[in-house]
Amino acid sequence: AFEYMGFFMLNTVDEIKLASDKYLSANLLSARDIPQPRYVLITRDLMEDMKSDNKDTRETFWKLIDQVYDKNTNVNDYKSPDTKYVCKILGGSLGIGVFICTRSEIEGVLQTMFQLKHNAQFIVQEFKKNTGDIRVHLLSVDGVNYEVLACMKRNKIEKDFRSNVSLGATTDKYKLNEEQEKIVMKTAAASGCRWVGVDLMECEDGSNVVIEYNSSPGVQGISQQIGKNMFDIVFDKINAYLKKYATFTEKGERLKENQRECYS
Repeated sequence: AFEYMGFFMLNTVDEIKLASDKYLSANLLSARDIPQPRYVLITRDLMEDMKSDNKDTRETFWKLIDQVYDKNTNVNDYKSPDTKYVCKILGGSLGIGVFICTRSEIEGVLQTMFQLKHNAQFIVQEFKKNTGDIRVHLLSVDGVNYEVLACMKRNKIEKDFRSNVSLGATTDKYKLNEEQEKIVMKTAAASGCRWVGVDLMECEDGSNVVIEYNSSPGVQGISQQIGKNMFDIVFDKINAYLKKYATFTEKGERLKENQRECYS
């Protein structure tokens, strides 16, 4: 309602909905040629080959699963029983709803999931070896020009593959290199969100891939890492912009062009 009334919005409803769906947002990144892990969407209907009387899941399901690693030079034998796949529910957050399956496990696990919830959907990605990920906060008050507000390295949790601060991961200071900054800037612009958190993974094979982006990035971990409340940084940036380009005063009076710079 506020958006339709013309209020200043950091992120619109449509941008938030897109960012909240891991499959749709992955498609957006793919369309913009932004590097990310290879992926497929798995649903109950896709697992069941409806042309077969006994609904043999293998033919359709395995064709999809094999697309994740097919022609991937980083995996010598992607059909090994021990090959790992990262599985995610489409609307998960804070690291919840993400799990790893081996090739020998994935069919049975997903079949069980679909028995519990028939309309569930999962995005299945290739597993890339890494030491954690990089969370980057970006802001564009004018909706065009982005700047990196802060970033941090999130270390993997002991005996876990996830690196979410909400689950207990530790963080370190981190400086983006030129390639990484280019990737996160391109991701932020693609998202359309004015304030966005981009999760970038620096892989052991030397590649940088975007895991996902967030339209409502958590601030606890980054605030602790940089020693300042991230909300204060964002609000200060917005206030500075609005003071410079304000059209009306707080009393509703229209400002003249020569008054905008000095209005506070």
